[in-house]
Amino acid sequence: APSTDSQQLLMNALFLLGDWDGCLEVAARPLPDMVDPTALVMHTSLTLYSTLWGKCDIEQSMAFLASCRPRFAAMGMPMVVDYFEGFVHAHDGDPVSAAASLGDTPGMPLLQFLSAVQRSMAWVWEGQHERAAREIDAGRAFLEGGAAGTDMNTGWFALVQGLSRCALGRFDDALAIVTKAHAEVRDQRVAMLRSFLSVTAGDCLLAKGRLEDAAGWYEHAIETASQVGVRAPIRLARSGLATIAGLRNDIDTARRVLAELDAAGPDVRLMLAETAIGRARATAALGSRAEARQIARDAVADLRSRGETWGALRVIVEASRLGDARWAAEQLDDLAIDRVDGPWAAG
Repeated sequence: APSTDSQQLLMNALFLLGDWDGCLEVAARPLPDMVDPTALVMHTSLTLYSTLWGKCDIEQSMAFLASCRPRFAAMGMPMVVDYFEGFVHAHDGDPVSAAASLGDTPGMPLLQFLSAVQRSMAWVWEGQHERAAREIDAGRAFLEGGAAGTDMNTGWFALVQGLSRCALGRFDDALAIVTKAHAEVRDQRVAMLRSFLSVTAGDCLLAKGRLEDAAGWYEHAIETASQVGVRAPIRLARSGLATIAGLRNDIDTARRVLAELDAAGPDVRLMLAETAIGRARATAALGSRAEARQIARDAVADLRSRGETWGALRVIVEASRLGDARWAAEQLDDLAIDRVDGPWAAG
């Protein structure tokens, strides 16, 4: 039946199956003038996510949100578009723009919940990990307390909880959160979320030095993400495998994974520090240490230009490990690492 409810059920099904074009085709059917605000939010989010994750098109995503603003403003809800814009910036590695869109934490619990994922992610990239953990914990508590009018999966909150705790060096806590969430979304067959949770589990295990276990999670992430064609977790998992290959001096795997990264299509800029570290490590394993150090240098310049202090710090550390210690020390002088929470900056 051609109703708003059936339209959104079909959009959601197509999105979860990775049929981005199909979801956007259904989304193009006009909504009624008097659409329910919750239905409008769902329609907007599914359209945005298909454009962002499926097309990896940031400009188109922002243009779509600009077209939505008048309708939300007429409902007295312009902040919803701000939150969506913050989501795009946070997932495109631009925490400064995300913070500008999101503003301070809202005092109303519902609004805090609606913006918790994107606000927390932006803070993770800036290095404000304690603040990010508090924000995402509050958002998840509100959702689990029965947030009305939403079908948002708690797994997205678990993902950011894992990211913030891993950045704080609380690897076991992070691993427990993301593996539990992974088991839940496996039963729900949400492949895209499973793949992101798998990447985070791999990152936690890599940080603990459990390379074989980490590689298993990365391979699982690639397999799962490939089912629905979402590129970011595939790139991140391959980056993790590249790091492991570098640590093991595994030349064959390093060569293979670098070729796969080179052959990948357009993607968002999410967690480019991980990709730079993987590329640098694998390149060094192939005997090109000078090229590896240049990869790190270029990545640091890029990350710093976008306010990703946390990512820049980790790549600087990798550059030092690759023999660029003097340059790395010079970069720390004006990086503002005093604003980065956790053991990396403390060390």
